[in-house]
Amino acid sequence: MSCLLAALLLSLLVFPCRAETIEEQFFRMDRNKDGFLSKEEFIKGMEQGPAELSYSAAAPLTGQISAAKKQKIIDESVAEAKKILPFKVDQATTWTDVYGSSDEIHYVYQIEMDIGSVPAEQTAMLKPLLEEQICTKVKPAMCGIANDLLLKNGISLKTHYNDKSGRLIAECRFIQTDCE
Repeated sequence: MSCLLAALLLSLLVFPCRAETIEEQFFRMDRNKDGFLSKEEFIKGMEQGPAELSYSAAAPLTGQISAAKKQKIIDESVAEAKKILPFKVDQATTWTDVYGSSDEIHYVYQIEMDIGSVPAEQTAMLKPLLEEQICTKVKPAMCGIANDLLLKNGISLKTHYNDKSGRLIAECRFIQTDCE
């Protein structure tokens, strides 16, 4: 499941919360310059952060915001993310889509496996187990990165993990109360 965590962590880099471009963020965080971000590199990079922050990180929009302001944040986040899609996260995971819906941002990943041959009853039992494992692992990253700009402003995040045929394997949803 670490590849799923890496995919989610990488997807969080596209939020417009830093003045750096995506490439600048990645280059700064990739300490050993191997072209990949480990969990440790990502965490240290986010802790260090750039000296220069955009309006969003410098002055979080906490509290009640207008629907128009919320939609603008969602639209900007989605537009920035779409610039790099599809993105091969690792050998088994590709980030394929991102979209906004109401007060949510959705991230879609494709896992290089096919659950079509797995009986439906086994798939039904496997899905909650995968969701519990994945959601528990990614929660700290979601709360640490997206809380001030997105979650505290009523924008929830949802990740969808599909097999290579498009069948849903697991999904996680994060809201502000998850981070309290």
